[in-house]
Amino acid sequence: MFVDAPAATAYRTATMLSESPDLDWIRRGWRGLRTYMATAIRALERGDLEARTTACRKASELFVLMRGITADEADSALGSRLAAIYDRLHIDLIQANAAADKRAFEEIMSAISALERDFGQAGSEGK
Repeated sequence: MFVDAPAATAYRTATMLSESPDLDWIRRGWRGLRTYMATAIRALERGDLEARTTACRKASELFVLMRGITADEADSALGSRLAAIYDRLHIDLIQANAAADKRAFEEIMSAISALERDFGQAGSEGK
């Protein structure tokens, strides 16, 4: 696991529950996920099962962490949507790895890139 429970709680407070959420931390998580997907794709292309499995395990751990810090209480529409997205992409990751499906890995990367792009646009509109 990436961080212990107290650190995850502090991370969750800073990113999701504060008056001014720190979206840079969320974006860092997305960049990490994209990096793991790219690593898994390269490993798949060269037939390196161990590297692919390691990249997918790390991505899985990061999905769990990001899901864990997401505020998905009833009064958090954004948090609930992010939680649902993380859950779906995590399931997709497990299926892509089991099937050695390059296209599925690419679709996960594309979805994460869309989150980054959409949040970037939302952040620039408020300025």
